[in-house]
Amino acid sequence: MSVNALQSYPRPADAIDPPPEISDPTLPLLSPPPNSSPPYVPPSRGSWHDGWTRSTHVAPAAYPRKPTMREPGGDPSPKDILRRRAEHYAGRWERLESRGEVLWTVVERFVRAASSGDTPSPGRPITLFCVHANGLHKETFDETLRQLLTTGLPGGDVVSEVWTLDAVTHGEGACINASELPDTFDWTDHVRDILDFLLAYLPSDTRLALPSILPRLPTSDIAGRRRSGYSERRLVAIGHSQGGACVALAACDSPSLFDSIIFMDPLIVTPVHKEVNHDRYVVGAAKRRDTEEASSALLASPYFQRWDPAVFRAYVEHGMYEESAPPFRVRLKCSPYQEASSFSETRAPVVAWCRLAELPERVTLFWVLANKAENRGTGGDDGTPQLIWRRPGNSSNVRVPGAGHLIVQHAPKALADLVAEFLEQKYCGIPKARI
Repeated sequence: MSVNALQSYPRPADAIDPPPEISDPTLPLLSPPPNSSPPYVPPSRGSWHDGWTRSTHVAPAAYPRKPTMREPGGDPSPKDILRRRAEHYAGRWERLESRGEVLWTVVERFVRAASSGDTPSPGRPITLFCVHANGLHKETFDETLRQLLTTGLPGGDVVSEVWTLDAVTHGEGACINASELPDTFDWTDHVRDILDFLLAYLPSDTRLALPSILPRLPTSDIAGRRRSGYSERRLVAIGHSQGGACVALAACDSPSLFDSIIFMDPLIVTPVHKEVNHDRYVVGAAKRRDTEEASSALLASPYFQRWDPAVFRAYVEHGMYEESAPPFRVRLKCSPYQEASSFSETRAPVVAWCRLAELPERVTLFWVLANKAENRGTGGDDGTPQLIWRRPGNSSNVRVPGAGHLIVQHAPKALADLVAEFLEQKYCGIPKARI
């Protein structure tokens, strides 16, 4: 699938003006208390494909957190989740005493083996950094990465390293943080988790073998990265849905870290289209069964029937866990409560839209979007052009036929083709199309 063969959104005739004041307060990024340690370290999945090694690591998430209560027990109530969100927005977090919790970020690293015959592009190595959508987990990128890096796509040859990240309430992150999960998932803390990893824990050398618990870099190195970016790599971030919005906010905070951003149908909306994230998504997530059925039963759902089979297998294998005590039920790692709490976020998607205009033109943007009939997540026919042209320079966009908002799950091969073409054009000296 070629970029030039796909349709894109033209620049709108009239731009929407942002509201006079819109912000979402955040906390500083501090070093966690000394001797903090995770309850356990998830095992690595072992070997991947020839020429690549794969390993799992943990690092402290952003510290401190915006004060919250612990996730309540029992069946999630949409009304209760929305009430807690409203109280959080009204300043409850400023009145609550901090629980002092240290949460943990779980990441997976794919690195090209030193013995590999593939030769990445000259200059600083390319590192991909992938952030998943709400309700999902880092392994949903597996099939896209396999297609991109192991099937001979030219653009895949420029990549030396990949990191995928679980949100602290999703995937393995939800398991390792189970005793401290918040009652309200604040996307600004997810943004801070992304920044803290990129600033303080992403190792300087792309070739080194790494410990399971990543060490924090010296304060001087963190300050240098925030000021001048990376001297040893070029970072290409990939953000899907919620992950796209949070990557956008992270880049606006510290643009020096980012060389390019690939947005996969990000949940970013204009102030006049913010109703995209209304209450029905909270209700739907809250009603989802925490105890899942066998994969054959799941496939009876129209929701999963559109998924690529390999991505569906990754969801079953890595998005669920079996209880350690009778009755040994199989449960979702990202609970219906946490998925619904994330859907209740309405402020961050709008703040991301407003702040996109601040992002320096040096950072290349590539928007990979759902087909036109399913563009509600980015604001529909009116809002989507306003989004992708919010920062017009050094930017391109395509719509993927047949793929809905869950592009990563519906069309991993098409995504890999598009990402490979983007990387080849950007980093191998080929003139970039549709800019």
